[in-house]
Amino acid sequence: MRSDSTSKKTLRKGFEEADEYLEKEAKNREKWEKAREKLEKEAKDKDDKEKADKAKEELKKPYTPLAPNPSAEAFMALRSGDLTALVSINKASDYLHFLDALGKEEIKWTLQVPIARESDLYHVKSEAALTGRHIVMTPSLSVHPGTLRSRSMAAEFVTKGAKVTFVPRSDSTSAHESWLRDVGELVRAGLDADAALSAMTLHGAEVLRVEDRVGSLDEGKDANILFFDGDPFAATTNLEAVLLEGDFITGEVER
Repeated sequence: MRSDSTSKKTLRKGFEEADEYLEKEAKNREKWEKAREKLEKEAKDKDDKEKADKAKEELKKPYTPLAPNPSAEAFMALRSGDLTALVSINKASDYLHFLDALGKEEIKWTLQVPIARESDLYHVKSEAALTGRHIVMTPSLSVHPGTLRSRSMAAEFVTKGAKVTFVPRSDSTSAHESWLRDVGELVRAGLDADAALSAMTLHGAEVLRVEDRVGSLDEGKDANILFFDGDPFAATTNLEAVLLEGDFITGEVER
């Protein structure tokens, strides 16, 4: 999502296509119901058995909805809650334009934000719509624009009630290996440790809608657990064992 008319038109057009489909579908069903009423009358015609039998066969056929185009189908799924929108923005103005384009539409959406060196996202951290909202970001510090004063956007969003969700800085192996250390640096800079842990576990599972299986240590969930010999975010802590789907694949701890 960008703060320009093209992005806003694209979003609005998707909902308009959904409305157009629903209107066509309503007319198509109305036409089918009228035809069915006619068939029901013909099926009762005792003077023309052939016509009546043909009408009875037609009445056995169920209604076939019109096939929506992929865009309309996706936006209807957003409205019904079957899909969640992942909205990527680069700056605060992009977010405000997204809200304007969304208007009164009530859909589930998650925000994805890049943490650039001079991020201006602090301008929208107090937005009411972000309270309890998942915000996907990389574990990085930024600096206040025009200064060298560091800011932790993750900590600031958490303080305002958002559900921060951390992802590695890239898809590379090295980025995954340094993921825990990168988050630990934010904890050292003031991010609440419990919020940081949730940002690496439960909140990601909630974004992907698999929190009923993974993301927290609850009875009935998949047994995927990392065992550390201390605070996971401490530099001196070591990983002792890995439990994957109930089986230790490396190391073992006393049960």
